[in-house]
Amino acid sequence: MGICPNKCLVHSFYRIVGRRRFDFAWISTLDVDCRLANSQYIITLHTDSKSGILHLHLDCNRVDMDNCLNSDHLIGIRAKTAAEEVNRLRNWKRTKERFEENKARIKKDCLAILSGMSSFSWEKYTAALEAKGYKVKLKLDASVTVRGYSI
Repeated sequence: MGICPNKCLVHSFYRIVGRRRFDFAWISTLDVDCRLANSQYIITLHTDSKSGILHLHLDCNRVDMDNCLNSDHLIGIRAKTAAEEVNRLRNWKRTKERFEENKARIKKDCLAILSGMSSFSWEKYTAALEAKGYKVKLKLDASVTVRGYSI
């Protein structure tokens, strides 16, 4: 994947994080100037190694080009809000929606595998899940008895 198709995405995220006004339900208006427009920054888009989900990292200098300090007040909330707005503008699904869909799909697959087994064995169950593309991690106790699993 080249950087050009994602250039617009990166700049959308940057503009939203750096804007002056954010409205939150729990506070009437947050009016803090991040001063990002006049700062050196780098934004990287990459695929998470565990989940395979694309996400952005924004690294920016704390001091802008006019030698003024950038505000990092509520920066985590600002970044999350910016990500949600980019999702909305691009008609992408929210993380919570994807989580719920994935959870429902995993549950359906697990139940289908279990109902198709004449007798249960962890070896057959995990092999069937892995055949569907899941990575299964068994949780073992001190006596090497399976006490649970994660996908």
